[in-house]
Amino acid sequence: MIEDKDDVEFSEIKQITTDKIQWFHTRANTCMYLFWLFSIALGLSSTSLPLFALLEPEGEKNWVVAILSVVVAFCSFMLQIGNYHMLWQNYRRSEFAMKRLRHRTLLNYRSLKSQDGDEKSLMKLLNQFYAEFEEIEATETSTYFSTLKSAKEISS
Repeated sequence: MIEDKDDVEFSEIKQITTDKIQWFHTRANTCMYLFWLFSIALGLSSTSLPLFALLEPEGEKNWVVAILSVVVAFCSFMLQIGNYHMLWQNYRRSEFAMKRLRHRTLLNYRSLKSQDGDEKSLMKLLNQFYAEFEEIEATETSTYFSTLKSAKEISS
């Protein structure tokens, strides 16, 4: 029969996954916010740039056009180097994978407990949990590093 110490292990697993889900959730929301912020700023500044260029009298400096040009260049650069859309998707995918892992592990634990599962079954479940947890983290980390671009790649 599964003892009370196992309840502690599974409450720790629940806490570990909850913390990791929150971490993924926060990162996904930050990337989503930055993606939309730079995309909207880029869209507004690039579409209004020609209008302000036409409104300026000839021979005078057009500071609005210069500022909008800088905003367009900066937003384009940030979207390209930050790769916020891909990171947003990566974090959200990892968040949902972690939620599924937590749900499946706790469901299997409750099933084992109701069937008076043995220590061997519990250890198998724990090992499977940790293997899948590490796989989710490894996949997330690999995707993160593959999205980073060096300044050399961007200037090409």
